[in-house]
Amino acid sequence: MTPNYSIEGDFIESKSGYIFEIKGFHQPRDQTIAFIRYAPTSKSSSLDIKGRNRLNHSKCSLEYYKKIFPLNEKFQYIQENHPEYFFSHPNYYFPLQAVTNSEIREHYQPNMFLQLLLKSGEIFSSSSILKEALDLCQYLSESSGVSLEYIGITGSLLVGLQNKDSDIDLIVYGYENSIKIRNLIKKNYQNQDENHPLCAYSIEDYRDLYKSRAKGSSISFQNFLRYEVRKLHQGKFRNRDFFIRFLEFSNREEYKNENQFEIRRIKSLGRIGISGEIVNDEFWWTTPSRVQIADISIQNSNNLIHEANDLLRNYYLKITDIYQIISLRGRFTENVRLLERFHVYGTLELVIPNEKDPFLQISLGTSPEDYFFLQ
Repeated sequence: MTPNYSIEGDFIESKSGYIFEIKGFHQPRDQTIAFIRYAPTSKSSSLDIKGRNRLNHSKCSLEYYKKIFPLNEKFQYIQENHPEYFFSHPNYYFPLQAVTNSEIREHYQPNMFLQLLLKSGEIFSSSSILKEALDLCQYLSESSGVSLEYIGITGSLLVGLQNKDSDIDLIVYGYENSIKIRNLIKKNYQNQDENHPLCAYSIEDYRDLYKSRAKGSSISFQNFLRYEVRKLHQGKFRNRDFFIRFLEFSNREEYKNENQFEIRRIKSLGRIGISGEIVNDEFWWTTPSRVQIADISIQNSNNLIHEANDLLRNYYLKITDIYQIISLRGRFTENVRLLERFHVYGTLELVIPNEKDPFLQISLGTSPEDYFFLQ
């Protein structure tokens, strides 16, 4: 186990008090890729969050924080207020945010936080949400047989900035552990016991979800519902929303061993729309979610860059060689399944892990125009 290697679901706090959420699983040598989530501020508006749970946090943590969301606002805030956290790398076409490792004051790990909660009950008098989160973790563990060692609590609860309306955000570490918990959730949803504390969303819940998640996209509520009802990583526990990220590996050492940040290169070839068939959905519900595709037909290539064909020829590839669709966003997770045909629109990426094995993928989640639909 490498306790200090940062992965998706972790949070870090800078020495100046800014709180960042880790993005992805590949990290540069001396910095940690993480996007701003909470910024310390004076008491000035209804957006301010007061008070942090001290169980898991530095004594010098500040009192008031402003949540910064969504992605475009994160970059706007960093560019206008703290450009030192803006990060670019010649191997990647997209901008990033990062904190220099020597500037990290706290590293918040969901699995370690859960273990801390299990050892201390004193916090529950001030946070019923934490009690609900712990109860959910214990229910999932006891009913599935997955050790609590492989479950963690993330999101606002992890950094002590929850409010009465906060969701419960969980992490499950390991593919086999995730399968067991997903099977448990599926069984509960199929039984449709409205008195059970763990249940699927209602139609009204999906309407609320549509308002928040589909903002800026052209998807209708009927199409949105068609995909969301398939998903096992979200639902209600004691009438509170929960969301689960399922990770492929059960420990950080494996992610550290897979780290390719300094080696791989990713180039954007522009925007593309295709149709095809899912031929492997083994990781369609993990983070990142990805499916392998075949029988590809190009629907829209008008927005590819001018050099796309030259780059493809250099690596002996053609557009119809696209290997997979990938996303870190829950909006696309579990949308389409094995042997189903689909339409997708996103960013065509040339991934070069080494000069011998380049491949093409479509990345989803950076534009409101992205979609991934059944044909």
